[in-house]
Amino acid sequence: MMGAAALLCNHTNPEAPAQICTYSWALMTTDGVTKVVDGSFLISPGTANMQVYSANGYSTQLTGPIVMCRANATEKDPVK
Repeated sequence: MMGAAALLCNHTNPEAPAQICTYSWALMTTDGVTKVVDGSFLISPGTANMQVYSANGYSTQLTGPIVMCRANATEKDPVK
């Protein structure tokens, strides 16, 4: 994908709980402007290649994507 950026995530253990994730990624646009893209998402167990972010107009990445996930809290299994 020339000029584009895409972030795919996996949560391949079907026995694990769903995860809440956040991401941040510094990219350089084709105009030479630094842009930080960020967001959050919920990923279900057994998911592979879930597209989290996709956009055109970038020439390079300034940092690798930073993705942090934690188990989704439920009444039976709260996150501590």
